[in-house]
Amino acid sequence: MTCASVHAMRQRLVPIFEHSSSGDEDREYTTRPTPRRGWSRLGVAFYAFTADMGNTVPIYEFIRPVGSDHEYTTRSAPLNSAWRSLGIAFHAHEDELDGLSAAAPIFEYRRFERPVHEYTMRGAALDAGWESFGIAFYAYMGQE
Repeated sequence: MTCASVHAMRQRLVPIFEHSSSGDEDREYTTRPTPRRGWSRLGVAFYAFTADMGNTVPIYEFIRPVGSDHEYTTRSAPLNSAWRSLGIAFHAHEDELDGLSAAAPIFEYRRFERPVHEYTMRGAALDAGWESFGIAFYAYMGQE
């Protein structure tokens, strides 16, 4: 990948907003800047793509309505029948790239006492109540 192709690719990045449900602390990651009713906007979590860039993969969004939890994964099928697919949320890198792109790991954490997923560039859990599931995918800290 050349510097010019990396620059052209990064021009197509869009912010992925993090919204939190006030009732159960569920987290949603979306290109939509305005949260749904009853949700709060936490800000931009990271930057990704709305379409395949040739070296990206779809990140699928699943929701578990009972208990209200969102999952974002490269897997195209839900874990089990308790989860419902909401389709492709955005596109990101599945693996670390050659270093020119500056894609950063997005870590997946899950809190089990009240099942909620979090996706963040932070390399450590918020507290002992969260379990790490490692790197979910790679995205960007900004557009430049």
